[in-house]
Amino acid sequence: MKKSVLLLLAIVCLTITSAFAKDTQGITVDVCGQPVTFPTNPKQVIVHDINMTEMMLTLGLDDRIKAISGISGWYKTSERSQVLLKRYHEISPKSPTLENILVQSPDMFFAGWNYGMRMGGEVTPQSLARFNIPTYILSESCIHQNKAKNAGSSAENQAANIALLYNDISNLGKIFQVEDKAHQVIADWKKTLERIQIEQKAKEVKPLKVFVYDSGDDKPFTAGKFGMPTALISAAGGKNIADDIEASWGTIPWEVVAARNPDLIIMVDYNQQTSQDVMAKLRAIPAVANTTAVINNQIITLGYEALTPGPANIHAVEMISAQINVMHQQKQSH
Repeated sequence: MKKSVLLLLAIVCLTITSAFAKDTQGITVDVCGQPVTFPTNPKQVIVHDINMTEMMLTLGLDDRIKAISGISGWYKTSERSQVLLKRYHEISPKSPTLENILVQSPDMFFAGWNYGMRMGGEVTPQSLARFNIPTYILSESCIHQNKAKNAGSSAENQAANIALLYNDISNLGKIFQVEDKAHQVIADWKKTLERIQIEQKAKEVKPLKVFVYDSGDDKPFTAGKFGMPTALISAAGGKNIADDIEASWGTIPWEVVAARNPDLIIMVDYNQQTSQDVMAKLRAIPAVANTTAVINNQIITLGYEALTPGPANIHAVEMISAQINVMHQQKQSH
């Protein structure tokens, strides 16, 4: 059957379903600064990406997930991703099309800008709203929407922070009527992070400089001001060397990395290369071969789901903090 016919059938089915659906009050929450109403307790949700799927699972919403997308197509081959792929139907290995979504007849789509949706693309909250499918947008990604609305004023936007994760969990708790669970999850996370921050402040030392290396040879792809790694590094007692780059993720010259001389490198682990492989690559690049992190072989690996907004962020902060503590101890012993 041709793609256009499938899309037409999906549109007809959704139109008929909407026409006979019972009128319910729904739940309204703030999404990227705008009120969005969701059906009370959605039961047929399409969730994009590992990190957002993990949010659902953390809140015990396993049975509300009808399908997932965007997990198998970008080298996300962790054990956790394989578990999710066995458990749920993946409608698209990368970003889903409008047809991918409509044929599933969902009552909600959970994604983000540059996480399954792109500004001006085929799949947007506006395009889905035509079929009565509300979209919950990942809070960290709202910056893309805000920057598009306020061109030229991006400097006024704040850097990423852990509160963005809390906001998503809180909103999901309201939408799915599991607010008590959401409050408890957030309280537990806050307790862990407060302990870490107290430990770091007690050391009375300058934050160590950290460089996030995702990929790239000619130029490294790294996390900027609006990416969650900036918040995680700060919470762990470090400072992202690219936290002044007006982007969530982007490239910077190796010369900039060298000039900012990181103490520690965080490698995004896609199970494609080891940390030893990455350090060998960096030693072969003259611009960064003599940076403190490369000379001292200071590198840790964190998975994609640990560095994008989601439950794994808390463990990521613990790991970064633990490595920073080791490095402080090494300095004191010399």
